[in-house]
Amino acid sequence: MSHKKHKKYWKRFLLPDENIIHLFGVSKRYIVVFWIIPAFALFVLMIFMGSISIILGVLMAFAFLSTTLPIIYLRYFVHYAITDQRVMTREGILHKEFITADLPSVTDITVNESFFERVLARTGEIGVNTAGSDFVELHFRHVRKPLLIRSDIYKHQNNWRANGEARNNGQVKASNSQ
Repeated sequence: MSHKKHKKYWKRFLLPDENIIHLFGVSKRYIVVFWIIPAFALFVLMIFMGSISIILGVLMAFAFLSTTLPIIYLRYFVHYAITDQRVMTREGILHKEFITADLPSVTDITVNESFFERVLARTGEIGVNTAGSDFVELHFRHVRKPLLIRSDIYKHQNNWRANGEARNNGQVKASNSQ
């Protein structure tokens, strides 16, 4: 999905006065390294096996199709967003799951980079935990530069708190002057 379409897609989920900071999804590099290259290898093997035996060719065709469907799902049906008020994830085709966490309620963010993902695709997984919960509510899977995204969330959380304190101080001063 192009960035323009991606932005338009998320606009319908925004609250009044909420602005999009960062839009992203599953890394293209992850999809290429872990899905497209193996799918291409299966395709070549399917052609080769099909020339030997039709049954082996059909079996390889099923294997090839089973690798192409996740590529489409990961590329077009998994979306992540950071706004100036929330962190959001939306995933699914028929059954859609939409999870949000307000920035002030984010307590900690974990980053998990497996060896192969970090070295081959430069991706990782981010887990966002909120106050009042013992488990991770939001998962950003296979995203590029997960440490930068984590820093981005913390930066906007601090901005939110600073703006909230400024708003509260302004209200207190206004009420004291009356």
